[in-house]
Amino acid sequence: MKVLTSHEPSIIIICSQHATKHFLDILVKYKWISARSVLKETPIKEREKQFPHFSFTYPSGKRVYIFSCRHLKLFGYRGNPFKDFLVGLTPYLNIKR
Repeated sequence: MKVLTSHEPSIIIICSQHATKHFLDILVKYKWISARSVLKETPIKEREKQFPHFSFTYPSGKRVYIFSCRHLKLFGYRGNPFKDFLVGLTPYLNIKR
């Protein structure tokens, strides 16, 4: 949590279903999100289609967008299956914060 509050990244990309669930548990524990605000059981392939998957606000008031995708090793040598995720993510990378 210290890293998040110190740097306050505006975009966080989480790779894998397990890491996403763990991150959500941490956010709920520190009361940055409510347990009901995000469905932890949403399959990772469905999360990849949601842009962003969810967002929350740091205690300072700055907004952060969270994206989830399968583990990068599953996208293959050329990353072709990753293209749809990348296309959905790109507009958020270009937003000035």
